[in-house]
Amino acid sequence: MVKQHLKMFMLDDSANSFIEVSQALIYFQGSYLMQLRDFKDGIESPGHWGFFAGHIEVEETPEQTIWREIQEELCWQPENFRYLGELIAGSRKMHVFHCELEDEIETLSLMEGEEIGVFLPQEIEEKQLYSKIRNSFFPITEISYGVFNKFGKDLM
Repeated sequence: MVKQHLKMFMLDDSANSFIEVSQALIYFQGSYLMQLRDFKDGIESPGHWGFFAGHIEVEETPEQTIWREIQEELCWQPENFRYLGELIAGSRKMHVFHCELEDEIETLSLMEGEEIGVFLPQEIEEKQLYSKIRNSFFPITEISYGVFNKFGKDLM
């Protein structure tokens, strides 16, 4: 009886915990690289455009995550990443990094998602981006749009 009563007054630490994610703003010749997410059930924001990102694994730093994710998703490693800061978006804490692609797009191999897109900041502002593969417009994820608004505009 006492244990049940105490449980009612215990603080729920999960209310302050976040799902931590590292995300990269990859700059290429005045534009940003984005990924059209797969159209699969069970994934977050299927069929939306987003910046390349991944969840931080146990005992992994945000910087280790972004290096791993970019290698896994694009089979590529930039010269370096610059940490831009954090953005809280609902239950997610986004650790945002910036790098530049100095090679050609053709040197990348997309391993996750449907398509790599290269978009000017003005296009991203529209929140609907064109897929050359599907010949149609698709929305940008809210989180990626928030990251762009907070960090991407200052990089130009």
